[in-house]
Amino acid sequence: MERKFIVAAFVVVVIAVAAVSAVYLYKPAPPSPEKLKVGALYVTTINDGSYCFMGYKALMEIAEEYDADVGYHEWVAFADQEAIMRSYVAEGYDIIIGHGFEFGDTLWKVAEDYPDVSFVWSGGSPPTEEMPLLNNTFTILTVFWEGSYLAGMVAAGVTETNKIGYISGFAMPTVIANYNAYVMGAKKINPDVDVFYTITGSFADLPMAKEAAFGQIGVGADVLLGLGDGLCLGTIEAARESGVYAVGYLGDMNVLASGTVITSILYDLYPIYAEIVDLVIAGTLGGEEYSWGMDKGVVDIAPYHGLEDEIPQSVKTAVEADKQAIMNGTLVIPFDTTPP
Repeated sequence: MERKFIVAAFVVVVIAVAAVSAVYLYKPAPPSPEKLKVGALYVTTINDGSYCFMGYKALMEIAEEYDADVGYHEWVAFADQEAIMRSYVAEGYDIIIGHGFEFGDTLWKVAEDYPDVSFVWSGGSPPTEEMPLLNNTFTILTVFWEGSYLAGMVAAGVTETNKIGYISGFAMPTVIANYNAYVMGAKKINPDVDVFYTITGSFADLPMAKEAAFGQIGVGADVLLGLGDGLCLGTIEAARESGVYAVGYLGDMNVLASGTVITSILYDLYPIYAEIVDLVIAGTLGGEEYSWGMDKGVVDIAPYHGLEDEIPQSVKTAVEADKQAIMNGTLVIPFDTTPP
């Protein structure tokens, strides 16, 4: 879709999570020759209140802090990726961001044709022999699984059934790594806890996510983590209706269901975008991988708000201790992509 977005139900989520009072009806001004130009592609909507919204939020911060011209496309289908990227090049954009694992192959293909333009794979994978870092490519592999590990600890600390759930859209490496970290954290608190795993086939289909959540609740899960774009919203809604807990994803979602969302995994992409922009301005167009997490302020977990008393003090103490250990490097949560 083109740069304007439709005001729909998702707007409520964006307003709540971002704590803003108005909706952006954003359309970039025509690029000025003297300004930095940054374009982004999103696989779903910037109104998801989660992954794509956080990418959009960081893009808007770049526009403000660097006085940059920015543009974006939502709901980008695979068949349209290459044409959109090449159109950004033709319009004189300096940095092109593919915000999502799905953009990797196309991003590299186009980057090879335009060595003077920087390409950023946000949500990518570590460099490989088949897809090495190029002199004009950056890869962002945010260490979300640090937050998933701590969320697993919290979930295992509040479950009354010894069953918790994890729902996501696709079994891609980061999704599996987050699941394994979630299990790792849960098992540290309660070695006997069962962790259900469901892949829906969509990051954006809320009714499907809600149905999957009801399925896990039906077999006993009383804490759910929905990981990916707007999918987490369907999970939270099912949890709220069923009187069980949920974990928010990439935004503090307690505001959506204050008695339901026990904590959230938080994400701030701006520090990475800012470093990339600084490098490009200084003449370095790529060749860097960013695996930043809690130690860089990119990942965190949200406060418990009014639900602190529902979590045993021993669990809260353990979560805080492990958070500090992650931040100072004495605890490393592995990027474990072993399938469940």
